Amino acid sequence: MTHCREAAGADGWRPSTTAEGETGSGCFTESMGGTTAYLGVEGPDDGLLHVEIVADRAGSQRC
Repeated sequence: MTHCREAAGADGWRPSTTAEGETGSGCFTESMGGTTAYLGVEGPDDGLLHVEIVADRAGSQRC
């Protein structure tokens, strides 16, 4: 996860924060074309890493 956080940050993704101001360990956001994109990273579980990118024009929290 350390590598994923560093790589995401180097590519312009910012750690996502909750309403309480806490950061999620595997959730990042980036503005793309007027839309907020969410990058979620989970794992590794049994050697597998789950990566998901979702764009949401409604602006709701996704990960």
